[in-house]
Amino acid sequence: IIKRNKKNKIISSYTKEELEKLLNVVDITTKTGKFQKLILVLLIYYGLRASDIVNLKFKNINWETNTISIIQEKTKHDLTLPLVDEVKYSLLDYIKNARNVSLDKDYIITTLYAPYRKYNPGALENHITTLMNKAGIDYSNKNHGPHAFRHSLATNMINNNVPIEKIK
Repeated sequence: IIKRNKKNKIISSYTKEELEKLLNVVDITTKTGKFQKLILVLLIYYGLRASDIVNLKFKNINWETNTISIIQEKTKHDLTLPLVDEVKYSLLDYIKNARNVSLDKDYIITTLYAPYRKYNPGALENHITTLMNKAGIDYSNKNHGPHAFRHSLATNMINNNVPIEKIK
């Protein structure tokens, strides 16, 4: 019997070109597209976990200092990130033009259909799959859920010689 350790596996990651291709297929003229663009930029530029994205609250955004500050769901560690333009403009577009008035008023990411509530992190993968198919990105031998974007960010940083201490 051959046994393998499930923790020893090749992680899935996507190239900068694939990520750019993915961003380019989003139709930001629709509410769904504005939602998808915000999710993608949070995944691609920050490598946030799905649980941290759906738990993002208005109080986590500091517009004066251009930062996002959260306590990560999984690790309970504080994380402060610069509010880069790609994220800032997608966030503003979503809030002003696509976000529905929610029963969970504090949360930024809400469901697209009534009853409007805080989004379920597990449901993000459906949007990613749809966009991957639309972009023609082959994910047949890769994971393609939100966590793959976290790995992609780290991999692309390593390829650009960013010190491992910074990546952590």
